[in-house]
Amino acid sequence: MEKITNEKLVARFQGGDRDSLLMLWENNKGLVHRVVSPFMNSLEYDDLMQEAFIGLSNAANTYEPEGGCSFASFMSNHIKWELI
Repeated sequence: MEKITNEKLVARFQGGDRDSLLMLWENNKGLVHRVVSPFMNSLEYDDLMQEAFIGLSNAANTYEPEGGCSFASFMSNHIKWELI
């Protein structure tokens, strides 16, 4: 089975498929963990993951592929913004 790209999942999400947001979360758990790791000394893990999910959701809502960066980079920045 072919893995669906982040960009395709975002397009589905922006088209109204709410399940694709959970698929984005599953596809990017490793990256999310790497992004939140530097903040683990100051916040609880569960709180970090909730903030990361909010960041991923905001990124999925506002991502425009024409902007020239990958969704993973865009999402990483949104998660960092949520944590700062």
